[in-house]
Amino acid sequence: MALYLGLTAVLIARGYFGIPRLPVPYPYRDPYPIVLTITPTLARHKAAGPKGGPAPVRLRLSDRAQDLYLSLDCRVRPADWNSRTGRVRKTYPLADELNELIETRVQDAERARVKLLTAGAVPTARAVKDALTGTVEAGDFLSFARAFLVRVEAGGNVQRARAERAVLDKLASFAGDPLPFRAITLDLLERWAEWLRAEKGNKASTVARSITVARLHWRRAVVHGVVEGNPFELYRGPRIDTAERTKLTARQLEALSSVDLPDGFGRASVRAWFLFAVYAGGVRFSDVMQLRRRDVHRIDGGDWRLTYRQSKTGKVVDALLTAPALAVLRPYLDAPGASDDWLFSDGLGPYNVDTPAALNAALSSRNAYANKVLRELAGLAGIEGKVSFHVARHTFADLARRAGWNVHDVSRAMAHSTLAVTDRYLATMDRERLDGGMRTLFEPAPGTLTPAGTGAGAHADADSGRW
Repeated sequence: MALYLGLTAVLIARGYFGIPRLPVPYPYRDPYPIVLTITPTLARHKAAGPKGGPAPVRLRLSDRAQDLYLSLDCRVRPADWNSRTGRVRKTYPLADELNELIETRVQDAERARVKLLTAGAVPTARAVKDALTGTVEAGDFLSFARAFLVRVEAGGNVQRARAERAVLDKLASFAGDPLPFRAITLDLLERWAEWLRAEKGNKASTVARSITVARLHWRRAVVHGVVEGNPFELYRGPRIDTAERTKLTARQLEALSSVDLPDGFGRASVRAWFLFAVYAGGVRFSDVMQLRRRDVHRIDGGDWRLTYRQSKTGKVVDALLTAPALAVLRPYLDAPGASDDWLFSDGLGPYNVDTPAALNAALSSRNAYANKVLRELAGLAGIEGKVSFHVARHTFADLARRAGWNVHDVSRAMAHSTLAVTDRYLATMDRERLDGGMRTLFEPAPGTLTPAGTGAGAHADADSGRW
């Protein structure tokens, strides 16, 4: 009876009987570890020619999650294959050579399994196959992450791939390359963060982003069963001071619009892009440049709308175009062109953007140019501070908040991925409004009495700084 109850408890814990396994808090070691089997097989269903023709010899890599196959680039007839031993029968003329090849590949797979274990990774069928095919160095965190970024770049997200490769390169410079999974510990993360600050001069926010990139790739490795545990859960980075975000006031926008521009250098074009980005809801530079004429449309002769998909988040934005935005667009809409042409023809028009890499290079070049011109325009308009194109998003968010929009409306208008992103945007912008509220809350209006309980002795001495 005790044996029966014990077996039943084990089966329930393993997820049998349709009962899900209960979550187990970290750290956790599965009491039923991955058991990888490496078996030479003959793919009879892929035999060439008539029945009984040559079939490919493969290695089957099996764990409890899946079966994967690796071709050995050789074929034999089913009659010459010994399924019991997983080898070619001695009667076949090239039996010795083929069996040596099979044995070598089995040993290669076994070495990859041991190397994964030594590196602190889980030897799953996928991890061993990736190691054998050269996709990922067995047990190497950097190789695992870079292999994923190859797919990200092939999918068109070149900017993300390049940014995250830069982070991985900094990690390799500090900790070495290759970098086994087992080498990534809390101590290494803390020393890497300090190295980024002291040696690379990175700000706390940049260090935090670097740690976040590494953490995301580690989580992917956990999801794919490559590694267990998570040293990033124990990492606590330095406090990040919320930087004051540069934004323009309505008066500064008017000053920028009114600047009498000298000829040349495309200043008028850059100003038009920037103003449109503000008036259309804080559109990112990359999205402004990639807008097509068809993205601007009129609903039944009434309102004009802008509909596009954000390149960063993939979210579809459908925004009303206000009069100031339409005033900026009018010269572009009046110019001849097909619906598939760039909306801002003076943006990416001169560039070849046939591939994702070419598009990313063009956007980077154009963005650098736009930021340079915006600094010149800010100087001409008497605007202090560092003005870049991204200030358009900060400006829209600040103007919307001052107009009484709640955080949900601002978030939807800017198509932020989460409200937390919007909160970070508005943190320093709301600070000014809150400071003003605090000043007026306890300061009586002219001609009124001092609030009760706040006599002269309770006020700070503004000159001495003492209470």
